[in-house]
Amino acid sequence: MTEKDFVAEAARAHMEQRREEARRGVVESLKVLDGSLTESVAMLTGLSPQRIEALGGAGDWEG
Repeated sequence: MTEKDFVAEAARAHMEQRREEARRGVVESLKVLDGSLTESVAMLTGLSPQRIEALGGAGDWEG
């Protein structure tokens, strides 16, 4: 195996590993999100939906 082949294989393996990590992150995010703006804000900020509502809410997607 040449150095070039080794580097190419290492890069492929790394990308495959990162792809699986990204897929798992998307799956976990989709489990949390219910499509509401409040859930999106909660996920981005770490605040609970209840705390967001107590602070005045996030509104809705339309404005």
